[in-house]
Amino acid sequence: MTKTEVGPVFISYSRKDEAVMQRIVTFLRNRDIKVWVDNEKLVPGTPIWEVEIEKSIKRASAIIVLLSPDSKESEWVRREISLADQHHARIFPVLVRGDEDSAISIRLITRQFVDIRKNEEIGLNSLCTELSRYLKELEDQERKNGEETEILAREKAARERAEQETTEKATRKETKREVDTTPFAPHVDQEKPGNRAWIIFLAIIAIAVVVYLALNYLPGKILPVAPNEPASVKPAVSSTSDLMLEVAIPNWPTYEQGSQGPEVYAIQSLLSLHGQDVTLDGVFGPGMRAAVMDFQTREGLYVDGTVGPQTWNALVQGARISQGTGNEAIIMAVQVLLQEKYGYGITVDGDFGPQTTNAVTDFQSNQNLTVDGVVGDETWQALIVY
Repeated sequence: MTKTEVGPVFISYSRKDEAVMQRIVTFLRNRDIKVWVDNEKLVPGTPIWEVEIEKSIKRASAIIVLLSPDSKESEWVRREISLADQHHARIFPVLVRGDEDSAISIRLITRQFVDIRKNEEIGLNSLCTELSRYLKELEDQERKNGEETEILAREKAARERAEQETTEKATRKETKREVDTTPFAPHVDQEKPGNRAWIIFLAIIAIAVVVYLALNYLPGKILPVAPNEPASVKPAVSSTSDLMLEVAIPNWPTYEQGSQGPEVYAIQSLLSLHGQDVTLDGVFGPGMRAAVMDFQTREGLYVDGTVGPQTWNALVQGARISQGTGNEAIIMAVQVLLQEKYGYGITVDGDFGPQTTNAVTDFQSNQNLTVDGVVGDETWQALIVY
């Protein structure tokens, strides 16, 4: 089996931080970590430079963002962060200049960062340790995926060979029947009892398929579920608001290890509300996957470590908040979603005050929800889905 290799690490930085960028590149390459930087073979600002930047981020295994007041104001750094999030690339922020207020953008405010301002060597060693661990996990996952793909390919080839052999056998049998049939004997007399039994068996299979499709896909019968989660019976619509939720809002999305962003931060806050010990950093790592599996076990759900519709429904139970009430971590999760995902200019402080209430009611109005300023199941689902 060939060795599985992951893509290089991409570094996003301001031109004014080029000196520290070069030191970081040298440090990582000396420890056998592949790094891609734009100033080695390309001329910044040219059309080919822009194309190669996009290609490199798409194939990168991780993104290191150098945080400084200049990078915070850089349009290109913002674009690179957005593209990295779009392609679910893991982001490793590194604070090189300034302070948290002047150097960290809203998009990265919930992410853990490495600080190399006071002691660069200690900071870079910490970065290298975490980066190496993540790349090893990624390489193991890629190898596992490759092995599963090979197995599936072999199974498919075996099925195709079996189907071909069955078809050829049936063709030979039919040809023999046509040769053996005489004009003096009715066709039904030429049929053997075994053939009639085969036809009856196929008819039973067809009826079973029709019944299965009717039970699983008629409107109002079965909830759509994420992959790997067992289906559950959908409750009857009990009110007008329930009907509006069913029609207006798509089903919960699925998040798994490797996902990141404000939605993952919300999952971590909800897990914390339910007693799970997780880091609130917006990154779905191995520790968070273990917490999800423990939560699913406690709730009697299908245990797979992914957050699909049934797990979402269990997580938001007890997470109803409104002005002056609610868990601080849950309030911050809602504020992060409103600020980072929907662009509301509110402060992330864990206080559900008038500012947050106004943002919630405006969001509910824009999404055609019940406008009451309360973040319940319906508003939670809309915040995550849209």
